[in-house]
Amino acid sequence: MDQVVDGLKILISGEELRQHLAEKAGMHQEKADLYRGQIGSIEAIGDDLSNQSMDPRRQLLDKERSHRQRAQLFDFMATHIVVTASYMLNEQDLMRVEIMDRSW
Repeated sequence: MDQVVDGLKILISGEELRQHLAEKAGMHQEKADLYRGQIGSIEAIGDDLSNQSMDPRRQLLDKERSHRQRAQLFDFMATHIVVTASYMLNEQDLMRVEIMDRSW
């Protein structure tokens, strides 16, 4: 009889998961740095846009913070993976580690 698996489950090696998490950490760090550069450009202009309802500096700061936090989380997970283990990931896990897009 064939094995029946309830729902979407993906088996991934610890090393492959560690590599993916490390790459995601780097990608989020790069995005945070990009937003930091854009914030610097806005600040260099010297315009005070903080009174606007859609303050672009505040929006960029929020995006930078979000990506830095995600980079830290992915880095933490990558350094704590048991690389000799295998991981059974469900849909929620796949979205959490950004293998699967949340829009699915």
